[in-house]
Amino acid sequence: MTQDLYTEILNNKQMTNTFDRDSLISDYADQVVDGMDLKTLCQLAYDMICENMENMTDNEIVEEVNNYNSELLEQYNIDPDIYL
Repeated sequence: MTQDLYTEILNNKQMTNTFDRDSLISDYADQVVDGMDLKTLCQLAYDMICENMENMTDNEIVEEVNNYNSELLEQYNIDPDIYL
């Protein structure tokens, strides 16, 4: 195999991707979720929310909490006007 042919094969996604990636991922996710009980699904949602919010600034966190449950800010004595 020549270097040019090797490079062409690597760069040609149609030759290297012979299955419907998006459909496979979607079907796999459906099966994994279908196999979970409610407690596991709740834990997954909790973990994903916490992980997503770790990358937010303080302003973004306060805005998110304010949009969803402003009473929670009151519990922490946070004035949203300072952050928003």
